[in-house]
Amino acid sequence: MIYCFDTSALNHLHDDTEVTNLTTGLVVTNTVWITALNVIEVGITEGADRRSSLLQLQSKLTDDRRPLQIPNRLIRERAAAYAARLDRAALSVGEEDGVWIALSNPQLIDEDSRQELYRWKKELEDDFRQAHENARPHFQQIFDSGTGRPRTAASLLRHYSGNEDFLFELTSGIYEEVTGVKLQREELFQFFRAVPHWPFFFLGWAYAVYARAIRQKNFGRNNAGNIDLWCATYLPSCDVFVTEDVAQYRALRLINTFNRRRTEVLLYSRLRQRLLIN
Repeated sequence: MIYCFDTSALNHLHDDTEVTNLTTGLVVTNTVWITALNVIEVGITEGADRRSSLLQLQSKLTDDRRPLQIPNRLIRERAAAYAARLDRAALSVGEEDGVWIALSNPQLIDEDSRQELYRWKKELEDDFRQAHENARPHFQQIFDSGTGRPRTAASLLRHYSGNEDFLFELTSGIYEEVTGVKLQREELFQFFRAVPHWPFFFLGWAYAVYARAIRQKNFGRNNAGNIDLWCATYLPSCDVFVTEDVAQYRALRLINTFNRRRTEVLLYSRLRQRLLIN
C-alpha cells in the first residue's frame, strides 16, 4: 500500500504515544510518500527542536525517497513530459531542490528560512481567500438573476466534469503555455488519463469555488484552504491519503469519488486504530 500524509496527520503521529510502533507498522510493509507541502509546512514550525523532530520523522517514513513535488509544479512537469512523449516522468522533487535538502539536513532551516516559508504560505492562502471573496458577489448576482444555483459541491463537480467544452477551454491554454504544444481536442481525455493529477488539481479549485463563492451559507474560513485542496493532486498517486483536518477530509472524500484508483481518504484517528489492531 502507498500512503500519503497531510501535515495535520504527521503532527498527530509525531505526538502519539505509540509513534514508534505506528511508524514501524507503516514502513515495514508499505510505502509512505512525503510531499513537498509536508516539508514546507513543517519548516514553518516555530520551535527548532520540534521542527527538527518532525523532519526526522518524515525522513524515517519516506525511507530516503525524495518528496512528491509541490502540486502546481507537479502538474506542469507532468504535462511537459506528456507532450514530449516521455515514457516515465518524475513525481518527486530533484536532488538539488531545497525541499529535499531541508529534509536531509533539518538544521539548515534557521529562523530566516522559517520566516521565508511562512511568508510564502501566507501569501498563497491570502491570494486564494481574496480571489474567492472577490468572486463571490459576481456569483451571487448571477444566481439572484434567476440562474439555478448548484445545491451541492458534488452537483457542481459532476456538471463541469462532464462538460467537455469547458474542460478543453480550461486546459488547452495552460497546456500550451507550459509545453509550447497545442493540445488537440480529441486528445483531452487521453491526456487526463495519462496525467490524472491535472484534473484533480482543477477539482480542488472547483470545490473551493463552490465552498467559498457559490454556497449561500457556511462559506469562508471554516472551509478547506488552498494547500488543503492542492493535496487533491496527490490522490491518483497513493492508495491511502491520511489527514486529521476535518474540512480537508470532507473535501477530499468528495473529490476522490472521481478517482479511478479508488484511493481511500482516511482520518488519522481511524488509521491509528487500524494499525494498532493489526
